[in-house]
Amino acid sequence: MTDKAQKAQMLYDAGLYRQADALVREAIAECPANAECFRLMSYVDLQLNRRTQAVQSARTAVSLAPDDYEVYVCLAFALYRSYQFEEAMHAAETALELCPDYAYGMAVASSIKQSLNDKEGALQYAELGLAIDPDCDSCLKRKAFALRSLNRIAEAEAVEKNCLELDPNDMFNHISRGFGAARSEDLDGMFEHFENALRLEPDNPTAHYAMACGFLREGNFAKAEEHARNAYQSDVDDVDAALL
Repeated sequence: MTDKAQKAQMLYDAGLYRQADALVREAIAECPANAECFRLMSYVDLQLNRRTQAVQSARTAVSLAPDDYEVYVCLAFALYRSYQFEEAMHAAETALELCPDYAYGMAVASSIKQSLNDKEGALQYAELGLAIDPDCDSCLKRKAFALRSLNRIAEAEAVEKNCLELDPNDMFNHISRGFGAARSEDLDGMFEHFENALRLEPDNPTAHYAMACGFLREGNFAKAEEHARNAYQSDVDDVDAALL
């Protein structure tokens, strides 16, 4: 990775996506045949809600490094976020053929399987990832989601609590616990976790989507609409926010 791309990666890791965007574009202009730059560009595109561009960047990365498992995982994730699940699964499987011991790749495959309504397959991939890396946060999240979808509620809640204990500053951990509380009819607990998620990332469309669901559940339609609009305006390509 070039010096500019490394700096862009640091900005991305710090959540400074627009600054990372500008720098990685400069890196690509200087080195247009660098697959790692296009891989990073794809992830930046996703954070800035540019799904079509994210897929294009990932495809370019694959064309430049067809034997690199990481670019296939990047493509799988970009396709998954673009609701192209069948092709996403093919890309994830290619990545895992190239590197069978990649825990994060297992987590991405689990997400795709869940979207394809293969709940058992989603759980299997999450557990395969955890067998590789027992502390893989992404695999733990996917395992909890798969267990909940299989109605194995007690097991799911144990995993979700573990995730939250490991990282109380992760917005998605609070959202998972919030939806779990909602299913248990604990609306106070639901709002506590959703509010924590929104406090951690005030502009995140997923946090607003969760709050909209919470207020809808409570019957506060004005507040639900307010947060639904915030979610949609932040990411107009998000099908769930548009439907809500």
